[in-house]
Amino acid sequence: MASSSVSSLPASCPKSPPVYPDLYGKRRELAKVQMLEREIVEGNHQIVAGRRFYDYVGTNPDPLIPTNRKIRRSFRFWKWI
Repeated sequence: MASSSVSSLPASCPKSPPVYPDLYGKRRELAKVQMLEREIVEGNHQIVAGRRFYDYVGTNPDPLIPTNRKIRRSFRFWKWI
């Protein structure tokens, strides 16, 4: 008889938590979108700055590189022989 009373009890199932509205999900997604927009704007600023730098370097010669080359004496020596 003891075994029949045990089998008559319903099987206990774990209850799932109640469904709550996701209040923070929209905020998280909005924050992610805002971060991506900031990165895009910052990337565009870096591209513009890079173009300006490239234009400046391309138009102004490097002061450490000589613009006029001198004829080396070794060349004259071999030409003389």
